[in-house]
Amino acid sequence: MGGNKKSVVSKAPSTPALEIDADEVKAKAAALLGDASAYWETVDEKPAVLAAGAGAVFALYVASGVLGFLHKIPLLPSLFELVGLTSTALFVATFVVPADGRAELGALASDYVGKARGLAADLGLVEDEDVAAGAATPAAAATTTPPTGSE
Repeated sequence: MGGNKKSVVSKAPSTPALEIDADEVKAKAAALLGDASAYWETVDEKPAVLAAGAGAVFALYVASGVLGFLHKIPLLPSLFELVGLTSTALFVATFVVPADGRAELGALASDYVGKARGLAADLGLVEDEDVAAGAATPAAAATTTPPTGSE
């Protein structure tokens, strides 16, 4: 059956070898250990420092357990991801993008949302095509246009 096989061969670009001098690494490690030992001798409250370190390790262990538990709940990781992406976008829009470019960024985002809504309507993923196309809903129209005349 399979007498006509094709194979693909790919070769990754060669990377230069990393040269590490073992004696230099040992000397740097010994110097770092000596500096840490000298600093530890100057610490007056050694039990407090050890307790704070142990408390930090325990807090990290508890936080890891809580996050592991929350990760198992359906939809919650996706919700956290959405919150993270939203806060990142708000940070970028507020602090990174200059004030002059914010209006342009808003128009660009609105354009992309309109395209996504149109695509969703084309694929039949939404039922109300007017909302999917970005048309104003009656509630939105009522809030954007002031009433005229008296009824």
